[in-house]
Amino acid sequence: MTNGGTQHIYQVGDAVLVHMAPGVEIPGVIEDQKDGKFQVRLAQPWTDDSGAKTGDLWTSPDKLAAYVEEETGGQQALPKP
Repeated sequence: MTNGGTQHIYQVGDAVLVHMAPGVEIPGVIEDQKDGKFQVRLAQPWTDDSGAKTGDLWTSPDKLAAYVEEETGGQQALPKP
């Protein structure tokens, strides 16, 4: 995602929010990167329109946002592996 003209650089182990649908964001952790996409292990399973559940997915960086727990003084909400 872009923020003020700068793009966040994601790395394996980063805690992120994945934009699944309008108004739906699921926290997860980046587990792998390949061909400009990221594999994210979701904090909770996602059920798609067909009823299939998944615990991880591959997505593009435009569907990600850095996940920082604001209530705890800016520390990441999910630990790095």
